[in-house]
Amino acid sequence: MKQSTKQVAKVSKSAAVQSKSAAVQPKERIKKTEKFTFLVEGVNGKELQSSKIETNKAVKTEIRSFSFAKKYALEFDKGFFTKFAKFNPADLTPANLLPLRSEREKEQSDKGGFSSWLFMSLVKRFYSQK
Repeated sequence: MKQSTKQVAKVSKSAAVQSKSAAVQPKERIKKTEKFTFLVEGVNGKELQSSKIETNKAVKTEIRSFSFAKKYALEFDKGFFTKFAKFNPADLTPANLLPLRSEREKEQSDKGGFSSWLFMSLVKRFYSQK
């Protein structure tokens, strides 16, 4: 019995596919326990990650504080504060500026902290009322 060339090609292709799948066997996964040699004795990766998260939160809290916004707004001033006739850095206290916040600004700054934009807006309100 003669097979046509199409049938032979089909058979050889399917045989190749079968032999490929038979040759590839799933590898057995081995759970490896790694030691962190760069950490202090007794500290694991979870503790390292936790301390990283807490440090990041503390930095964000500091960055968004009233004093930080004041310090950097004054340090990087490009002429904003010099445009006020009777500008005095001693006037820029929380007691003078915080009561000038709107209700929305109170909610946002109490939740997310201060930005230099909010700080400068409060300075403008303070000098416009003075």
